[in-house]
Amino acid sequence: MISKEQERHILHETYKETTGCRSRKGPGHGYLAKYPTQSQLMNERIEEQARASALAAAAQQKNSEMQAEVEKLKEKLTVQAAERESYKEKI
Repeated sequence: MISKEQERHILHETYKETTGCRSRKGPGHGYLAKYPTQSQLMNERIEEQARASALAAAAQQKNSEMQAEVEKLKEKLTVQAAERESYKEKI
């Protein structure tokens, strides 16, 4: 037995093949379709903004970690360069 999701997918693919429609939306999205309410749309926008801000915070955290790593490597390079210079002076 196939699941409802698989059944919907098969119906959608068959609908696209028979009608030649290139739309991603299957049947049931016409003028009689039930559209989301204003509060549902607002909730979706709020959830999307929350996801976007969480991603931005994660990206900012990653950026600050990478910046700290770059600074650490720069310090290491300057120390190595100073060591090379002092070694050259000894020779």
